[in-house]
Amino acid sequence: MRIIGGKAKGRKIASPAGRKIRPTSDSIKESLFNLLPTMEGLRFLDLFAGTGSVGMEAMSRGAARTVFVDCSGICVEAIEGHIRRFGLSCYECLTMTAERAIQMLSGREECFDIIFMDPPYDEGFVEKTLCQISDTRILAKDGVIAVQHSTRESDVAQLRSIMLINKRRYGDNVLSFWKWR
Repeated sequence: MRIIGGKAKGRKIASPAGRKIRPTSDSIKESLFNLLPTMEGLRFLDLFAGTGSVGMEAMSRGAARTVFVDCSGICVEAIEGHIRRFGLSCYECLTMTAERAIQMLSGREECFDIIFMDPPYDEGFVEKTLCQISDTRILAKDGVIAVQHSTRESDVAQLRSIMLINKRRYGDNVLSFWKWR
C-alpha cells in the first residue's frame, strides 16, 4: 500500500502487525480521489481509519486539515508514525469509536468538506453512521460523504437530510457518495 498522489507520492504505508485490517486498495483509492473534488484547502475526516492511507492521501494532495478516527490505539500510533515520517502536517488523531468522535466533533462545531468512512464490512455501521452524520452539522454545506462498503450490505434507504448521489462497484467493494438534500 502506498500514497499515489501529491507531495508524498510513492511513500509506502504498512499495516500495523497483528491487526485485522482491510486496507483500501490503491486502485479503489485512485478511483475515489478521481471522483472527489480537488483536496487543496479542504477539511477531511477519515472515520474507521485503520491504516490511515485514505486520510494521508488527502493530506498529500493538499487537504488543509485531516482528522483520523479509529478505536484501535495501535492503528492510531501507526498513522501518527507514518505522518511524521512523511513530513505531513495539520492533522488530529482520535482513538475512539466513530460514534463518539462524531458526537465530540459536533460538540466542537467542527465541519468537514469530505467525510470518508470505511467501516468493518457487514456489521451495520454504514447506515448507523450515515444517520448519525445526518443528524449533525459536521458535513459542510457542499460537502460529500464517501463510503466504502461491501456489495453484500443492503442499500441504505434514502435518509431525510442526505441523499445518495453516486455509487460505483469495484469487485466486492462499493463506493457510495452522499450529500445534503
